[in-house]
Amino acid sequence: MATDPAAQPKYSASRRSISKARRVSSSKSGESGSKESAGEPPVSVGKPPATKVPPEAPAEAVPAAPLSKAAQTARSLAKKLADEGEPVIANLGGAGAKHEPKNAINVNNQAVSRKDIPNHVNADGSDVGNLFAPETLDRIEGHNMAPGVIDWSRAAPGAFKALKPGGTIQYYYRGANSDAEVMGAQLRKAGFTDVEVLSNVLVRARKPGG
Repeated sequence: MATDPAAQPKYSASRRSISKARRVSSSKSGESGSKESAGEPPVSVGKPPATKVPPEAPAEAVPAAPLSKAAQTARSLAKKLADEGEPVIANLGGAGAKHEPKNAINVNNQAVSRKDIPNHVNADGSDVGNLFAPETLDRIEGHNMAPGVIDWSRAAPGAFKALKPGGTIQYYYRGANSDAEVMGAQLRKAGFTDVEVLSNVLVRARKPGG
């Protein structure tokens, strides 16, 4: 059977169209596969944003306890003496007697009632570290003192705190007694140097520095 030459081109064109369509489809499939194999990250859908935790507010500073009336008086007297260029001396148990240092601040709790004590601070001498601001005293003294009047487990570290570097302690007892040795031991423990206990009557010490 003879083939019509005019129909041949149409058939060939149809085959070419089908082949071209197949190549385009294959090419698109290849592109899709290469994108997947390239490891492009998948799109995250519906993931909630991270919640930011606000920083904690700084802790409020605890206000300092108000000074007692005795401490206010002690510090006021110390400042006055310093402004006048006078040595600032805390006289524990002092009453302003002639044998006591002139212009000293007399820390006396009036266990024995006395009148007209100059520069008087009505307080226990054991609290010397709380009565005076740190490093404001030049000397601490005591004269003709009975044993046990001062609690040196409190007074020794307090004295160390209140004295200026190089400040001194000189404390006389009313006769020899064992309390002098206790005082000396507590002064050494608090950090004083050059501690001397003389005949269990006089105790002397110095704060380092100055």
